[in-house]
Amino acid sequence: MPVNDLVIQFFEKYSKAYASYDLESVVSMFYVPSLLMSDDDKLAVTSTEILRENTELVLQQYKDLNVASIKPNIQHVLKLSASMWFTTLEWHFYDDQENELYDCRTSYTLQKSGENLKILAVVVDDEKDAYAKAVNKMQQDR
Repeated sequence: MPVNDLVIQFFEKYSKAYASYDLESVVSMFYVPSLLMSDDDKLAVTSTEILRENTELVLQQYKDLNVASIKPNIQHVLKLSASMWFTTLEWHFYDDQENELYDCRTSYTLQKSGENLKILAVVVDDEKDAYAKAVNKMQQDR
Protein backbone atom coordinates (compact mmCIF):
# COMPACT_ATOMS: atom_id res chain seq x y z
CA MET A 1 0.00 0.00 0.00
CA PRO A 2 1.42 3.45 -0.88
CA VAL A 3 2.53 5.39 2.17
CA ASN A 4 0.06 8.25 1.65
CA ASP A 5 -2.81 5.73 1.61
CA LEU A 6 -1.44 4.17 4.81
CA VAL A 7 -1.25 7.61 6.47
CA ILE A 8 -4.80 8.49 5.36
CA GLN A 9 -6.09 5.14 6.62
CA PHE A 10 -4.27 5.59 9.92
CA PHE A 11 -5.70 9.04 10.63
CA GLU A 12 -9.22 8.02 9.61
CA LYS A 13 -9.02 5.15 12.11
CA TYR A 14 -7.44 7.43 14.74
CA SER A 15 -10.14 10.10 14.36
CA LYS A 16 -12.93 7.50 14.56
CA ALA A 17 -11.40 6.06 17.74
CA TYR A 18 -11.36 9.51 19.36
CA ALA A 19 -14.86 10.45 18.12
CA SER A 20 -16.28 7.18 19.48
CA TYR A 21 -14.43 7.70 22.79
CA ASP A 22 -12.62 4.36 22.35
CA LEU A 23 -9.79 4.70 24.86
CA GLU A 24 -8.15 1.35 24.15
CA SER A 25 -8.13 1.88 20.37
CA VAL A 26 -6.49 5.29 20.75
CA VAL A 27 -3.90 3.91 23.18
CA SER A 28 -3.09 1.03 20.81
CA MET A 29 -2.12 3.53 18.09
CA PHE A 30 0.85 4.87 20.08
CA TYR A 31 4.28 3.50 20.74
CA VAL A 32 5.40 3.41 24.34
CA PRO A 33 7.64 5.27 24.87
CA SER A 34 6.42 8.27 22.90
CA LEU A 35 6.41 12.06 23.26
CA LEU A 36 3.51 14.51 23.59
CA MET A 37 4.55 18.13 23.16
CA SER A 38 3.13 21.63 22.92
CA ASP A 39 4.55 25.09 23.50
CA ASP A 40 3.66 24.82 27.19
CA ASP A 41 4.01 21.11 27.98
CA LYS A 42 6.31 18.21 27.22
CA LEU A 43 5.36 14.70 28.32
CA ALA A 44 7.52 11.62 27.90
CA VAL A 45 5.04 8.75 27.79
CA THR A 46 7.00 5.96 29.43
CA SER A 47 4.12 3.63 30.27
CA THR A 48 0.75 2.61 28.92
CA GLU A 49 -0.80 3.92 32.15
CA ILE A 50 0.56 7.45 31.54
CA LEU A 51 -0.73 7.29 27.96
CA ARG A 52 -4.13 6.03 29.12
CA GLU A 53 -4.45 8.81 31.74
CA ASN A 54 -3.53 11.53 29.23
CA THR A 55 -5.91 10.10 26.62
CA GLU A 56 -8.74 9.96 29.17
CA LEU A 57 -8.24 13.69 29.84
CA VAL A 58 -8.43 14.49 26.10
CA LEU A 59 -11.52 12.29 25.68
CA GLN A 60 -13.20 14.08 28.59
CA GLN A 61 -12.52 17.44 26.95
CA TYR A 62 -14.16 16.19 23.75
CA LYS A 63 -17.15 14.89 25.73
CA ASP A 64 -17.48 18.26 27.49
CA LEU A 65 -17.82 19.91 24.06
CA ASN A 66 -20.12 17.15 22.72
CA VAL A 67 -17.73 16.24 19.91
CA ALA A 68 -19.53 13.75 17.64
CA SER A 69 -17.12 13.54 14.72
CA ILE A 70 -13.56 14.48 13.93
CA LYS A 71 -12.24 14.90 10.41
CA PRO A 72 -8.55 14.91 9.55
CA ASN A 73 -7.14 16.97 6.71
CA ILE A 74 -3.58 15.89 5.98
CA GLN A 75 -1.48 18.91 5.06
CA HIS A 76 1.97 17.40 4.71
CA VAL A 77 3.78 14.04 4.74
CA LEU A 78 7.57 13.91 4.84
CA LYS A 79 9.56 10.68 4.78
CA LEU A 80 12.17 10.68 7.56
CA SER A 81 13.53 7.16 7.08
CA ALA A 82 12.56 3.80 5.63
CA SER A 83 9.92 3.36 8.36
CA MET A 84 9.20 6.88 9.73
CA TRP A 85 7.16 9.83 8.49
CA PHE A 86 6.47 13.32 9.76
CA THR A 87 2.90 14.46 9.10
CA THR A 88 1.04 17.71 9.68
CA LEU A 89 -2.74 17.71 9.97
CA GLU A 90 -5.55 20.16 10.33
CA TRP A 91 -8.28 18.64 12.49
CA HIS A 92 -11.96 19.64 12.34
CA PHE A 93 -14.24 18.84 15.29
CA TYR A 94 -18.04 18.67 14.85
CA ASP A 95 -21.08 18.24 17.05
CA ASP A 96 -23.91 15.80 16.27
CA GLN A 97 -25.55 18.38 13.96
CA GLU A 98 -22.31 18.64 11.93
CA ASN A 99 -21.66 22.16 13.21
CA GLU A 100 -17.94 22.79 13.39
CA LEU A 101 -16.89 23.31 17.00
CA TYR A 102 -13.28 24.18 16.24
CA ASP A 103 -10.28 23.30 14.11
CA CYS A 104 -6.61 23.01 14.99
CA ARG A 105 -3.25 21.90 13.71
CA THR A 106 -1.13 19.02 15.03
CA SER A 107 2.01 17.29 13.78
CA TYR A 108 2.92 13.64 14.24
CA THR A 109 5.93 11.43 13.79
CA LEU A 110 4.72 7.98 12.73
CA GLN A 111 6.57 4.71 12.40
CA LYS A 112 5.56 1.56 10.61
CA SER A 113 4.75 -1.35 12.92
CA GLY A 114 4.14 -4.46 10.84
CA GLU A 115 1.54 -3.39 8.27
CA ASN A 116 0.28 -0.47 10.40
CA LEU A 117 1.54 2.87 11.64
CA LYS A 118 1.94 3.99 15.23
CA ILE A 119 2.60 7.40 16.77
CA LEU A 120 6.09 8.13 18.09
CA ALA A 121 5.59 11.83 18.79
CA VAL A 122 2.83 14.44 18.77
CA VAL A 123 3.36 18.20 18.55
CA VAL A 124 0.17 20.06 19.38
CA ASP A 125 0.18 23.46 17.69
CA ASP A 126 -2.96 25.43 18.51
CA GLU A 127 -5.52 22.97 19.91
CA LYS A 128 -5.35 24.34 23.45
CA ASP A 129 -6.33 27.84 22.30
CA ALA A 130 -8.91 26.60 19.78
CA TYR A 131 -10.49 24.35 22.42
CA ALA A 132 -10.64 27.22 24.95
CA LYS A 133 -12.39 29.45 22.39
CA ALA A 134 -14.89 26.68 21.63
CA VAL A 135 -15.66 26.18 25.33
CA ASN A 136 -16.08 29.94 25.76
CA LYS A 137 -18.46 30.09 22.78
CA MET A 138 -20.47 27.13 24.11
CA GLN A 139 -20.83 28.84 27.51
CA GLN A 140 -21.97 32.10 25.87
CA ASP A 141 -24.53 30.24 23.76
CA ARG A 142 -26.20 28.72 26.83
